[in-house]
Amino acid sequence: IWTTDPEGPHADFRWTKKSFFMVDYDGNGDMPLELTDRKLKVYFNDFIQEGTIQSVYKDSLIITWEGFDQATSYIRWTR
Repeated sequence: IWTTDPEGPHADFRWTKKSFFMVDYDGNGDMPLELTDRKLKVYFNDFIQEGTIQSVYKDSLIITWEGFDQATSYIRWTR
């Protein structure tokens, strides 16, 4: 379970072998995903989001999402 804001009211997503679950999503937040090497593809209901995993280390995950200039840093949600 990952978040960009550890002080926020909830995590951003939960990532499992089978899905990418958006915590605060209208409707069913459980989205199929594909992971090939460092390339991540999440199949949302109305679009596909692609990203490149830059780093995973202990409680840190960094993803550069397609269409964004900067990488997004996530930390493990511990609440």
